[in-house]
Amino acid sequence: MRWVTVSLGVAAVLLAGCTQSTGIALPDPPAPAAVTTPAVPTADPSSPVPLGTTLAVAEAGAQLEVTVFNINQDGAPNSAPKSGGHWASADVQTCVKQTQSDFATKATDWAVSDAAGLASQGTILTDASFPSPTYPISQPLGVGQCVRGWTLFPVDYKAVVSTVGYAPESGPAAVWEVSSGKVASDQSLPS
Repeated sequence: MRWVTVSLGVAAVLLAGCTQSTGIALPDPPAPAAVTTPAVPTADPSSPVPLGTTLAVAEAGAQLEVTVFNINQDGAPNSAPKSGGHWASADVQTCVKQTQSDFATKATDWAVSDAAGLASQGTILTDASFPSPTYPISQPLGVGQCVRGWTLFPVDYKAVVSTVGYAPESGPAAVWEVSSGKVASDQSLPS
């Protein structure tokens, strides 16, 4: 036991003496790299963005992030709006980042327009032939919650959607441009 105690004591003195006598200061370990999340751009309705872009939107005391992922020019090929034409659909998402009160997202907050500027608001109708999952007609969301689904729009016969907009009651807030390169695979229009 005495041998172990003496050996440990000598080792501690030697180590302490070595670090003190050399006078070399060891550098501090590097600080961990800060993880930064790229800022989500703020929506500007006068500057359409490509599909897939997430935009920050302020609406009714809430800070939202909204995204249009995809568009299908013939969203429900086995169904037609009562007004005629066909259904276009958009795969959209709304996330609540901050809110001061209850916030409910609605399918009617979304709209599309064609090259001629004819606009159509998201429908509150449901049908078994609509793509799934459907975006909710109205759904309360809390901070940190998101909802995603397909919203349908009645559009004129042979109309081709050129923009998708998030347009709540407070007015146009965000616009996505539909390009020929980012659309759902089945793009045939009703004949």
